Amino acid sequence: MTKENILSNLEYNVLVQFRGGPITQLDGPTEMIQHLVDANLLRVTETEYIGDLSIRDIQWELTVEGAIALIQAEERAAQEEQHRAEQEAAKAQHLQERHEDHAREEHYHRSQNRVTIQASIIGAVTGFVLGLIAEHFTGLVSLVSGWFQ
Repeated sequence: MTKENILSNLEYNVLVQFRGGPITQLDGPTEMIQHLVDANLLRVTETEYIGDLSIRDIQWELTVEGAIALIQAEERAAQEEQHRAEQEAAKAQHLQERHEDHAREEHYHRSQNRVTIQASIIGAVTGFVLGLIAEHFTGLVSLVSGWFQ
């Protein structure tokens, strides 16, 4: 266990097995179990004598410190997951906003193109009509004056 009281994944995976109660292991402690006993996260609850001078640990259980360390690790994992979910939601929101901005921009350009084409057509038709009127002005004036006589 590190100085910041944060369990590694391996430490967590070993400790979580003890949440249900003591565990008996007939082959003696592994290095990780001994490390957790040394860190006061597990305690030996049963030993057996081998010969006259040798003692072997055969059962361990979670200490209060071990249970607290498990809870803290799970809370930290939940906070990290929540933070990751918030980041993903913010990223999705940003992508959605970019998509909407792009759609608005595309709509604006299409409407601008439409207005440009319409203005060109109206300008051309107006120029053509005014050109006809200017060219045939005298004939049109005599035609209109002929109606009023």
